[in-house]
Amino acid sequence: MEELKKIKIKKQEYPIKMDINVLEFLQETYGSIRKFELDILGLEPVYDEAGRIADMENKEPSIKAIKAALPAMINEGLKIEADWQNKAFEKVEAEEIFRNCDMDFNALAKVIHNEFKKCFATKK
Repeated sequence: MEELKKIKIKKQEYPIKMDINVLEFLQETYGSIRKFELDILGLEPVYDEAGRIADMENKEPSIKAIKAALPAMINEGLKIEADWQNKAFEKVEAEEIFRNCDMDFNALAKVIHNEFKKCFATKK
């Protein structure tokens, strides 16, 4: 049993998990996983005359990306914990998460991206 990373929102700690279920949701929401990653990093492609990516422009992380990923990751973590503990899963609504969230959006984006990267890490 793998330990889940936790995120503290107000005084409540929630488990978070980025896995294939969350990636599927993000792909459906964004059209591509790559687009989501660029948004969460705050990167926007700059194209040359031929339509190829020539550079990346730094922008702020996308609030849309944060609002899509964080509730999905928290609820996936809660589902996994409920399974481990043989309990019923109790969904947390996105509105509740964001109403109580006091973490800076840049920090949230970093937490989300760190979990995202774990989905693509290769074991040596």
